[in-house]
Amino acid sequence: MRTILPVVLLSVVMIVGCNSQRPQNVTTAGSESNIPKTNAPLPERAYKAELSLVEPVTTIKAGDKQTVKIRVKNASDTPWLVYGIGVGTKYRVAVGDSWLDSDGKLITNMDGRYGLPGDLSPGRDVEVPLVITAPAKPGKYILQFDVVQEGVTWFHDKGSPVLNVNVQVT
Repeated sequence: MRTILPVVLLSVVMIVGCNSQRPQNVTTAGSESNIPKTNAPLPERAYKAELSLVEPVTTIKAGDKQTVKIRVKNASDTPWLVYGIGVGTKYRVAVGDSWLDSDGKLITNMDGRYGLPGDLSPGRDVEVPLVITAPAKPGKYILQFDVVQEGVTWFHDKGSPVLNVNVQVT
């Protein structure tokens, strides 16, 4: 019994001591975690993206549809959870495009959308196909690409840069 008691006490001290040290990646209540929630908007610092075209788009026929490949990079320090658990597509992270006239006036921001294929870690990028539809009237336009968290905000509204491309519609 004398030998068992010290061993039991030492085991209890070791278990309590080990459990009292919090891992560095766990945050306490009230502090901001680096992992976003799937059923809520991304944290403010997550709305940073870098966009580029894989192949240039310079001309398109009026009213035509065309698939373009967009490279999307998570330029924030926060992972993007691309599919939330909200109803429909709420909280989904997607790439979208808008058409502006040559003076920069919005024609439509409800053109194409393409949800990212999976969660995107900070510093990582992915290529996505996006179907765009040219305006019905020929002329010079600005095709603008941005990232959106559906039901929340466009990334440019949080300060992230957009990708603008001058396109001739024939």
